[in-house]
Amino acid sequence: TTVGYAILNFNGDLIHVNSSKKLSLDKLIEETISFGKPLIVGSDITDPPKFVRKYATDTKAILVKPNLPSNFENKKKVTSEFLKGRDLKLKDKHQIAALYAALIAYKNFKTLFLKIDRILKKQNKQYLSSKIKVKVLSDKTPISDSIKIIENTI
Repeated sequence: TTVGYAILNFNGDLIHVNSSKKLSLDKLIEETISFGKPLIVGSDITDPPKFVRKYATDTKAILVKPNLPSNFENKKKVTSEFLKGRDLKLKDKHQIAALYAALIAYKNFKTLFLKIDRILKKQNKQYLSSKIKVKVLSDKTPISDSIKIIENTI
């Protein structure tokens, strides 16, 4: 079995994409956490495979799946549009599906990320952006409470 994965940051920038044959769950977790704590896991299909569900559970990440099924041509179109102007070619259908899933996950939380950044900008605390986003997603703590908690730890 070939496993594909794509990692985006809080700005929706592609950090890493890969696919590999016989990538065990433990090995996948090891590879992905080297980029940071997984907070959101996207699936490219409406009924995520057991492997994806287990990854999300084991990493304590939020699982996001598409509302409607999408064919491979649409996934290819969406990922191609995202990659336009970038010097990167996806190697296989697994990387395409992985990037598509990551983009769905990002889109699901983009409004929240922008709201956090707006609030922090008003308070002149943009430097807390990543920490607040992690706190809100990991602990499901409201933004204002997260700001107070993070400020008290620095």
